[in-house]
Order: sequence, then structure tokens, then C-alpha cells
Amino acid sequence: MGLSKDEVRAKIDSRKPVVTPDSATFDSLLEEAQWCHKAEQYNKAADKCIDAVACLEKNTEQTGEEIDALMHVTVLHNLASALHQMGHLSAAKDLYEDAHRKLSTAPRGLLDCCLGDRRPQMLDFIKARIALVVQGGAPGQNRRTYLDEKGTEQMWTDEEVKDAAEKAVAIEATGTITARAVKTPTLNLATASRDMSQDSWTTYQITDTPRKELW
Repeated sequence: MGLSKDEVRAKIDSRKPVVTPDSATFDSLLEEAQWCHKAEQYNKAADKCIDAVACLEKNTEQTGEEIDALMHVTVLHNLASALHQMGHLSAAKDLYEDAHRKLSTAPRGLLDCCLGDRRPQMLDFIKARIALVVQGGAPGQNRRTYLDEKGTEQMWTDEEVKDAAEKAVAIEATGTITARAVKTPTLNLATASRDMSQDSWTTYQITDTPRKELW
């Protein structure tokens, strides 16, 4: 069974005093988590995702802004996926279910209206993972499968996996290999409740891939 969700939540809470809650840190953590996951270094991927969840939640707590549901769901699912691969089935199941529930109840945002709502595909992808973990299985031969930013299932290529493995080695040696030049005070994407004229609307490139993919 491995770790429980409560134990994982305790790890997340223990990281909140340490992480820097800005977009530079969050983006780097997600990017590095993705590299480690591609390279099948799931322990490192889980650690990066734990820090990413802590970063996102700490930012929200400090700013008082509503957490971005899609971003929260994405990072919770990807943490669950890493735990799933490592055999922590109880924690993975509970986190998958948390992600599915949050996504099911999240209001449809303005970006969804403009760019297309991919939540049905996300919900199906998460539901399939829940079914798998309930059966006691791991993604196995489908460990390279992911849901891209358009809601389409894809598979990482051999070249992508090789590149990720090289980057994961560098992460192991240095702790981190990415850094963002510009830091912003908030992590949230604009939502339907915000005025499009606000600066927060242009905080991020909406095609930023690690924010958009389920692994």
C-alpha cells in the first residue's frame, strides 16, 4: 500500500515554509518533475511535484486569491501518477480522486470558453488511472502516455525520454538545472471572475506545456 494521502499531505505542508511561492519556482519544479517522470525516476518526480503543490498552495494562502483549479488538478494528478508508479497505491488513489472531484466541480473559466474546454478528456484520463490503481496495477507499458495541452493522448518518444534522462542526471547532481529570469507575485491564470484588463491576464503564456499536461 505504501504511503497514505495524509502522509503525502504532511510532506506538502512541511515544504511550504521552504519553497519560494512564485511563478519562476513553480514553472521550474513542474518542468523538472516532467523530466524526471519521463526518465522513470519517479521518486524525484514525486519530490518535485510535492514542492510544486506546496508552492502553489503557499502562493494562494499568501495572496488570498482563489487557487486556479486546472493548475491545482494538474499538479495533484501528476503527483499521484508518480506515487502510482512507485507502488504507493493508497495515496495515488486518493489524490487521483481529489483531482477528479476538484475538476468535476470547478467553474468553467474564460480561457476554456476561448480555447476550448478539455476537461472532459482530463476527467476521462484521470478516471482511467483511478480504475487502474483500484485494480492494483501500474501504468506499465503505458507509462509514456500523457494527455497534452489540447486534451489528446500522446506518447513520449525515445528521443524525448533520452533527453529527459540526461536532464534528470543533471538534476541529481545539482538539485535543479532550470531558472526563470522573471519572477511574478502570483501563480494564477486569469479566470472568468477577473477583468481582462488586469495585469494578471498576461502573467503567463497560455501554451506553457508543463502546466497543461497530465502524465
